[in-house]
Amino acid sequence: GVDGEVYYPRIKEVYDGNYKATSPAVYEYKNEPYAFPPGPENTVAFLAQVFGLNASQAIIFSNFLFPFLLCLIFYFLFFKITSSRLVALTSSIAIILLSNFVFFPQNFLNLFFHPSEVTFNPYNRPIHPQVSSVYFYFWLLLFWLLLTDIKKRYVAFSGIFFGLLFYVYPFAWLFATALQGLVFIYFLLRKDLEKAKKILIAVGIGLAVSVFYWINSYHLFASPFYEVLQKHLAFYHTRRPLWGNILFLDIAFLV
Repeated sequence: GVDGEVYYPRIKEVYDGNYKATSPAVYEYKNEPYAFPPGPENTVAFLAQVFGLNASQAIIFSNFLFPFLLCLIFYFLFFKITSSRLVALTSSIAIILLSNFVFFPQNFLNLFFHPSEVTFNPYNRPIHPQVSSVYFYFWLLLFWLLLTDIKKRYVAFSGIFFGLLFYVYPFAWLFATALQGLVFIYFLLRKDLEKAKKILIAVGIGLAVSVFYWINSYHLFASPFYEVLQKHLAFYHTRRPLWGNILFLDIAFLV
């Protein structure tokens, strides 16, 4: 499919030692700053080398591994929130299986009238959201533990994984930043300075981890190729808010 055509060359590029995945299609420009964070591709390529797989086999392996890991993360997240193993188990499985209908509502009708037109599960889509979701929701689990557990190590782990999100997916770190900001303001208004301080420390750690992302961004914006990249990489010249299909569910979950 199209996703495979996009991400397979990037994974192969990293697999061959070009960790930026800047220019998988041509020999030139390998050392240019990357426009898309290569963290997920590096993750898949690293696992491929660990298990002795080639790049194409790694994509197939990822279709099993990352949805399973995401299901485990959802399980522990919901168990920490509800203290119910049954709720955690059913919620984690339901989110993975029902994501088809959240991302593609027309599947409700297709399921009964056009079964052959039911689209594949989004979490079988390589890299995004397959790998990036694992990073994001694992960070969310750590952030929840930061707020609910007295152990200081969760502050450090939450901060580290927040920083890693910058190398994974722009929407992941943007959403995480907004969420931490809202929760920080909430605890300030509640005068719970201890939790507000923990959030600040975690954000500080994350920004320190993300420093190479900002260095790359500086060089990217200064690159003579940046104007051309904007026209070919689906960058939007707007600050207008855009509605997301799962925005309502995200807000409901947080509430």
